[in-house]
Amino acid sequence: VRYVRAMQNQTGAAVSVHTIADGRVEAVEFLAAKGLRNIAIVGATGKCEDHTIGNIALLAEYLRMGINVRSYTDYGVFIPCKGVQRFASHAGQKISIFNISARGLRSEGLEYPIYDFTAWWQGTLNRATGEEFTIHAEGEYILFINYL
Repeated sequence: VRYVRAMQNQTGAAVSVHTIADGRVEAVEFLAAKGLRNIAIVGATGKCEDHTIGNIALLAEYLRMGINVRSYTDYGVFIPCKGVQRFASHAGQKISIFNISARGLRSEGLEYPIYDFTAWWQGTLNRATGEEFTIHAEGEYILFINYL
C-alpha cells in the first residue's frame, strides 16, 4: 500500500510521503520526469527509524540526479550539498554535517571546526556563530539545520 501526494506550484513541488516500500523514490522520480527540479519532501522521518535513515541517505542520490531537494522535519531541514555552500543562520542555531564523499571539509561561521568526518556522528551538534555560515568541501555531504 502506498500513498504519495505531490503538490506542484510554479517554483517546484512538495512531496508528502506516507508509504510502505519505495513510494518516496517513485514520487521524486515522477516529479523529475515532469521537469521539476526544486522538490520539498515532508513526512520522510516518521515512526520507522530505519526508513528515516534510508530516506536521509536518498537525499544524496537525488542530488546526483540534479534535483534541488530538501527534506523538512518537525525540527529542521536536511539539505544534500556538494562543494562550497553558504547558508543563512542565526547565532546558536544547531547545525549538523553528515559526510557522504566530501574531502577538504572546513567551515566559516560555525562554533566547532569541521574536518573530513569518517562517521556520521562526528559532524553533529555544531552551532552557527552568526547570520550565515559556509561549508567548503570537494564532494557530497548532507546538512541538517535546526529551525531554532
